[in-house]
Amino acid sequence: MKMKSMKKLALISLAAIAPGVMAASDTFTSSIVVLEPVSISKTADLDFGSIFTDATTNVTVATTDAGAAAFTINGQTGSVVDVTVDSTALMADGSGNDIAVNSITVDNATPTLTGGTATVKIGGVADIASETTLVAGNYNGTVNITVAYQ
Repeated sequence: MKMKSMKKLALISLAAIAPGVMAASDTFTSSIVVLEPVSISKTADLDFGSIFTDATTNVTVATTDAGAAAFTINGQTGSVVDVTVDSTALMADGSGNDIAVNSITVDNATPTLTGGTATVKIGGVADIASETTLVAGNYNGTVNITVAYQ
């Protein structure tokens, strides 16, 4: 009987010892934010106006001037976007003559899309002073603008 009592005592002792945790679990949530696509549309080109062939000074169009380029940006209400533009460009007359455009700037490079929209204006400097000879003609160039969500 003593043996049976010892076996029972051993089994009870083993059952009373808490086993180590071999596995654990928890949960997590997943999420996604779905945004309206961002878009941009030009409402005005950068216009330096007209000058004479004997001009020697640069022509500056500030972002607050009537000749500034303007764009409307549309997207997710309340979002902030990054606006980037080329810092320089060339305007050419198609006959091998060109005028540099420098210091191209945007009035607000990180606008908030209040009501899902924002307007940005762009100015620059037509570098007339570095031209040795200005040839009469219509000069045009392209400046790239990019908009992306932050």
